[in-house]
Amino acid sequence: MKRGGWGLGLGFFILISAIIFLGLSIEEKEDFKLNYEDEMSVDKDNSIEESIYNPLNELKLVDNKEIYSEDEDSHIDRLYITLLPPGSSGAVTFEELHNSINDSNRDYVSDDNDPVVEMVFSTDREYLATNPYPVPNATIEIRGQSSRFASQKSYKIKLFDDTKKWKGFKTINLNKHASDSLRIRNKLSFDYFEILPDFSSLRTGFVELYIRDLSSKTKEDKFKSYGLYTFIEQYNKRFLRRHNLDPKGHLYKAEFFEFHRYPDNIKSKEDITYESSKFEKILEVRGNEDHGKLIEMLENVNDYNRDINEVVDKHFDRDNLLTWLGVNILMNNYDTNSRNFTLYSPLNSDKWFFIPWDYDGAWTEKEYRGKWRKGISAYWNMVLFNRFFKDMDNIEALSKKIEELSTVINEENTNKFLNSYYASVKESIFKPPDIDYLRITQRSYEKEYYSLGKVTENNKAYYYKSLQNPMPFFLGEPEYEGGSHKFVWSASYDLQDDDLSYTFILSTDYEFKNIIAEYRDLQVMSCRVDNLKPGEYFWKVIVYDSKGNWQEAFDQFIEDGKEAHGVRKFIVN
Repeated sequence: MKRGGWGLGLGFFILISAIIFLGLSIEEKEDFKLNYEDEMSVDKDNSIEESIYNPLNELKLVDNKEIYSEDEDSHIDRLYITLLPPGSSGAVTFEELHNSINDSNRDYVSDDNDPVVEMVFSTDREYLATNPYPVPNATIEIRGQSSRFASQKSYKIKLFDDTKKWKGFKTINLNKHASDSLRIRNKLSFDYFEILPDFSSLRTGFVELYIRDLSSKTKEDKFKSYGLYTFIEQYNKRFLRRHNLDPKGHLYKAEFFEFHRYPDNIKSKEDITYESSKFEKILEVRGNEDHGKLIEMLENVNDYNRDINEVVDKHFDRDNLLTWLGVNILMNNYDTNSRNFTLYSPLNSDKWFFIPWDYDGAWTEKEYRGKWRKGISAYWNMVLFNRFFKDMDNIEALSKKIEELSTVINEENTNKFLNSYYASVKESIFKPPDIDYLRITQRSYEKEYYSLGKVTENNKAYYYKSLQNPMPFFLGEPEYEGGSHKFVWSASYDLQDDDLSYTFILSTDYEFKNIIAEYRDLQVMSCRVDNLKPGEYFWKVIVYDSKGNWQEAFDQFIEDGKEAHGVRKFIVN
């Protein structure tokens, strides 16, 4: 049984919860095209039929909840590593490892070929201290995508085959979560996922990492604390076995995936034009490499002649799908509309299940990232949900699921988790080195920390309100025609079928302080502006429904610390 204030009541809580619940890149081009697709009436001859009854298609996602009892949520494990000079091909010094992270790596997808430092791993500080030049038993590398450019790095430790596993793990992911001022948002999320039916979590735990660097020129003879990390379980075939899932099944980690067909990237391995590097720019393969079932699902999702409800019923489990969306909306994990999730399918089943990943950006409600990034609109760029939520019955099903989730994910239970972490985490991060990088003062830490309890209820209220807004859309590329510039954008959509109109605004600055053209009440998705002088311009479009509710475009302008949502920049030569 876990420690941290839950005690024997956790088992009863899980049981009750279960009863309750059992009741312009490639993507931008595809997204712009999505809104222009002609959704013809469904041809009944194209409906999806099961030629052979498959009992596995009736099974739910059932996680092995017992494995989480091995973890102690309020406890901080201490890991000690000694970094060694390069002794094998591909190994570098710790200094060289950090210097390898530069702008040329920004197209990073997989860390399989990243440089590594050879090291000795132990949970026994005294053992390492008395062995100044031991034999390596593991490697360490920098992990993450955007996080790898943070001042404090996240690391992946890989133990050698003959090294004793740590808590049964050969791969130890240590996330710094530098963007999270509290350093607990990811842990809080996955601890919640452990008690939800129709969903899988990952094992997590707090770790303080100590490093003695003997690899670089300036050797450190003493262990130095690198502060607090969150361990999170690795997605792979071992993960599937530990969670009583099918180890021969399909497992794909989304890299930039919006459920388009991606015919130039997503191909069968038997296709002579197949390239794994192109495939994994969209989905990283973590399981079975037979991609036929994935391709069939994507073809059906993108076939507008097929009833989307039939597609969903064939290829997905509705409870799991709605649970994934529901927790994202309640926790406001805005960065899940193209990545930070995994798709899993048992070998002999047609069903795909969503498994969560990376929630350090969740549990927020104030930071403005664009109006569309909360609620259903955050997923409107994904073909699957763009089609699925044009059926109001499916929106009602999502609302019902959110209400069910709220009986578990609520202020009372959030505060129980927060209380269990508080003393250990605060003691760890308000000392070097973490205190030097925190984006919050000690005085304001507790206030923000316990404000998380109210986040999910506030996000739920916003969700219902946001259903009245039109859906976001994409801005196109301006074209020069006969002395004027033509601006185009894709169509918005209104869930209540209200009439829509568009306002076009053009400015010479990204904050729109110097507006040079503005056209209101446009009924078409285009606008012309004559005689633009050479220079830099910024434009945006706002859609309004007949009740005054509004929405902006998916696009955003980010450059040299400047940021504007719903805006595109273009240059007239």
